[in-house]
Amino acid sequence: MRRIRVLLMSVMAMFSIVAVAQDEILLTTEMAQFPGGEAALMKYLSQHLEFPPEYEFEGNFKTIVQFVVTQTGEVGETKVARSSNPLIDSIVVNTVKQLPRFIPARQNGTPVSVWYTLPVTVKFQEKPAPIEPPKSKKQIIKEDYANGILEFIDSLGIHHVEEMPKFPKGEAALMHHIMTRLQYPTMARESMIEGKVMVQFIVSETGEVGEPKVVKSAHPLLDAEALRVCRTLPKFTPGKRDGKPIEATFTVPVIFKLRQPKLEENFH
Repeated sequence: MRRIRVLLMSVMAMFSIVAVAQDEILLTTEMAQFPGGEAALMKYLSQHLEFPPEYEFEGNFKTIVQFVVTQTGEVGETKVARSSNPLIDSIVVNTVKQLPRFIPARQNGTPVSVWYTLPVTVKFQEKPAPIEPPKSKKQIIKEDYANGILEFIDSLGIHHVEEMPKFPKGEAALMHHIMTRLQYPTMARESMIEGKVMVQFIVSETGEVGEPKVVKSAHPLLDAEALRVCRTLPKFTPGKRDGKPIEATFTVPVIFKLRQPKLEENFH
């Protein structure tokens, strides 16, 4: 099996916010958690993701997987939300399906099933360089300079976030912020339009929210409302790597669902 390096890039917000007509909101107050936390989840994937030697891949491949964590903590329905390569996707999905039980999410103290979104970046190690004759001092100086530039550029990317950005007072406060500002678009309600919008944004080194974009669309009306609400978010506590604040991505799934009218029977 080829040795690889697995990086969990910007683990997404692991909850769904459900907006329905007449402000009826379904909230998950305690999210599903992997035993030992995100670091343990990353370690598990690093140890169990294996690719056959015939896979001639080089570089980074990012697959975003969504799966259900059931009421008993088991991994249920699993799907690829964003593909990097069909072969890599299939191995990532099969590995995710073998994850041990999670601590299930709870709603009002009762275990519930929830969707869990997990971006996984697989970095294939470069092939060993061929043996070359000794380099001249001029060549070494030139290559050191080039490597220094590459390392600087590499430092600008987000490869691993040790501490994810956090909303002030936690996930429940984030859900409350969005819940109290989300308005079901009138035309969408009248046309019975429902769906899930996934909004991704950048949390800067200073905690500001910027560059919100829709990574999974439901309908233009719903997309616009989800983006509008995310633009109202206040500062986060920024993510950290090696103890230093860094820029990181954060993704919020927003579900729009109309409340079904109750059927009443009239007796005469």
